Amino acid sequence: YLTSLTIEGDTASPVTLGLDFEGRGFGISTTVPSTSSIVPALGILTTPSGSFLTGNNNYTFSYSLSKNYGKLLYQGTTSYEYYLEGGEEKLTIEGEGSTSLAAPCPNTLDMGLNFSSCGGAIGGISIISGKVTEYSSQVQAGDIVKNTVSIVNTF
Repeated sequence: YLTSLTIEGDTASPVTLGLDFEGRGFGISTTVPSTSSIVPALGILTTPSGSFLTGNNNYTFSYSLSKNYGKLLYQGTTSYEYYLEGGEEKLTIEGEGSTSLAAPCPNTLDMGLNFSSCGGAIGGISIISGKVTEYSSQVQAGDIVKNTVSIVNTF
């Protein structure tokens, strides 16, 4: 069972992927190299999706997903049954623009990321109607405005 997923990067380097699992038989051997599609990089970030950061560039981002599982051992069995207790996903995007961000509505903000590889678009991630947990616009040198937004979705 996937318990943790992290995706981080910026517009100038490959996007990195981290995975953690709990349980048995998730298909990755500790002694034989994996032939599956789990690789250390996803490609590159092309653009955040949604209109909230329109006009910004030089993005950095961090996405995390965590899931909490409970486990039950029934009488007469030798393996656990896992069930999802809940979890959280968080997306933070930081970009540079020429204007400050408008104050976001904390319970209706949608944000996402689109990724590309050498062969073209490879997909993305998104959070729908996330709660804003961080929001800032700070003027940097050269009248560059550093805009940061974090949204969280719990389940």
